[in-house]
Amino acid sequence: LRGTALALTGRVDEAARDFTAAIEINPKDDDALKRRGQAYAAIGRNREALNDLSACLALNPDFEAYHQRGLVYHNLRNFRRGVADFQHAVELDDAKPATWNLLGVCQNSTGDCAKAVESYKRASQLDPKFKEAWVNQGQSYRDRGMGLEANACFSKAISVHPSYPYAYYVRGLLKHGMGNYREAIEDFTKV
Repeated sequence: LRGTALALTGRVDEAARDFTAAIEINPKDDDALKRRGQAYAAIGRNREALNDLSACLALNPDFEAYHQRGLVYHNLRNFRRGVADFQHAVELDDAKPATWNLLGVCQNSTGDCAKAVESYKRASQLDPKFKEAWVNQGQSYRDRGMGLEANACFSKAISVHPSYPYAYYVRGLLKHGMGNYREAIEDFTKV
């Protein structure tokens, strides 16, 4: 518990040492492996994080470990493995909008825009105010040449979070690209 408390107070290096001590006592402590993996990921020690999270998953395949390992793969730009881990995570718990959104990000990054849109839709169904899911869905539509659908998603992100500058920015880019320069200027002005 001390390791978790240390991590939550930003003392991640100390937390990793505490989790290491727990693992030395019990090398099959899946929770300590998972927590140390999370700590390593937080301080950019991604290879070590992958090792610990993989060892945890070999002992106990749980949602949180798949989600965290998916994040590490995403940060390493290994989007195919990220897709696999986020897919496992949503199979274990399909009610987490952030996981659906990250699954969509990785799917989009592998070129599977259609599946990405479905993942973003699921994220925004679970949390209709999830502005990032709306923007990501809009970007996937934009990438597929579906300007009206993209505009609707960007506008939805703005309606649920009117002070979200990035939504104005991407909507402005879309409008500029469509030749709607006056509307683009309005959006860029709000950024």
